[in-house]
Amino acid sequence: MRSRRTLLAGASAAAAGGLLALSLLLGLNGDLQYVIGVQDVRGGGIGGALRTFAHRPVLYRVFVGTIDNALQLIGLRPSALVAYEAVFRVAAVVVAVLAAWLLARGLRGRVGRVPAAWTSIAVALALVFAPNWDFLQPEWLATLFGVIAIGIALLPRRATVAGGLSGGLLVAAFAAKISTAPIALLALLAIAVLDRRRAVAAGLGGVAWFLFALVLLAAFPLERRWLANMIALNPYSPLRSGISIDQLSNALRSLASKAALSPAVLLLPAATVVASRFTPGGRARGGWAGAVTIAALLAAAPMIVQGEPYYPYHLAALPVLAAGLCGYTAGRWAERGALPVAVPITLAATAAAGAWLMTNSNHWRLANLDLLVEVLLGVAALLAVLAALFLTVRTGPASNGSPAANAPGVPTDRRRLAGVMVAAGVAILPVLLPATAWSLDPRVTQRTNASWEAESLASHDAWGAMSEEIGRNTPVLYLAYGTVPYHMGNPTPCRYPSPLWLRHTDLVYVRAFFSYTDNEACLRSPTPRYLVLAPAWLPLQSLLPRDFALVRRLYDCGRTALVEAGILACARRS
Repeated sequence: MRSRRTLLAGASAAAAGGLLALSLLLGLNGDLQYVIGVQDVRGGGIGGALRTFAHRPVLYRVFVGTIDNALQLIGLRPSALVAYEAVFRVAAVVVAVLAAWLLARGLRGRVGRVPAAWTSIAVALALVFAPNWDFLQPEWLATLFGVIAIGIALLPRRATVAGGLSGGLLVAAFAAKISTAPIALLALLAIAVLDRRRAVAAGLGGVAWFLFALVLLAAFPLERRWLANMIALNPYSPLRSGISIDQLSNALRSLASKAALSPAVLLLPAATVVASRFTPGGRARGGWAGAVTIAALLAAAPMIVQGEPYYPYHLAALPVLAAGLCGYTAGRWAERGALPVAVPITLAATAAAGAWLMTNSNHWRLANLDLLVEVLLGVAALLAVLAALFLTVRTGPASNGSPAANAPGVPTDRRRLAGVMVAAGVAILPVLLPATAWSLDPRVTQRTNASWEAESLASHDAWGAMSEEIGRNTPVLYLAYGTVPYHMGNPTPCRYPSPLWLRHTDLVYVRAFFSYTDNEACLRSPTPRYLVLAPAWLPLQSLLPRDFALVRRLYDCGRTALVEAGILACARRS
């Protein structure tokens, strides 16, 4: 018996290791390359994070800079692209696994050993194997902090200690991007469902940490101005322009993308129905369903707050929430020795369907886009109805008032457990397949894991060659997106290596921002020997006339300019 258990554990570990190795081939998404790149050309690490504008709050920049510092200690920089990105992913995976372990420790005393283990394993898988566009985004990081906050809130014996620690993590979840505040509230709601007293302590601790963060922010005026300007920049915010029909349509596409890439999202309504049956009493079941509904809305809220529903990574918390609830539900069934065979079959079937959908031809997806969205949302509703019917037909009255206490099914033996593990592995595949599209949104549905990695490698070779030609350590002024500094690596004296503010001269109100005038001053710096320009991203003609004239006077972007993969290197005029 022990040898079989050891064999099953070894096979599970080997399968997880194989999937992890496959995920390392995905590289890092462009948004993360942007942040690493602009910080790297300013020295990299935590130092680069603190003195560089990267269109992200300081906490996120420092988190990325900390991993970058660790990689620098072992001699890895973005110039060694494949190795750097693989080890960067491994570092994030270690943190995610630690978060899941803390969650398991915290849950064990509240829901039992088996449900705690299943929940934490599901959460770990959702974090580690997040879609490539989600991985290490601020929303992903906020979710990570939220998971740790839940575990820490329930772990220490003293509520005051737990509240102080978890409150700080809740503030960290909020500070990851500001629009991630709903994710912090989601974590607080989860704590309240499990232990109201600990939730009050975490809330009070969060208030104290938030006040401390405000005092700290007041001591750093540059960060305060950057943050205020970033919040005011977004022209698509519902606070500025309201919510349009197009935004709602895009939101549904992003939700469908999540459901196709993360089968747990499709199973979330069904898992809610089943999990509520483990709660005795109709009022308690209604409260449970209400709490999950509120949690799902909070997980989706960052997408609405941003007003950019075509970016599915704003929903990064939703697959983790769904996976956690599915894991908890399966754990409760397994604890009673009654995990239905329908569970692994449904999980594997939805994953296979999602993989087929997201690896099909781009032309086919675009031709059937609205239908696909309707079908995916309909399947989620149908699974919830089937789960309710299954419980109604197959369960009988229980001594503790919970029909699920006598839930039927074949005992969860090792073969059934192995089936669940295989299904979980299949559920991860849609995210890892080379042909998997990143989103159903028409703007990016043509981008796949393989196409992005090929594009990244080609850019690295082309822009690396340009860097070699002008000199690796030659200072430059970048007028390009942050992936260009990431692949070139040439230092810059400007604290805006990717000039976001100069790109928004079309927004008249932006020109009055401190960040705009500060960014504009970089154009006059005498240090850069070259101007690195991405005309498709920032056409020189889009600059204000005075800035356009200044750039043309200082740099020669004529026939003598070097050109590589759409990027120009314009020498400074003597």
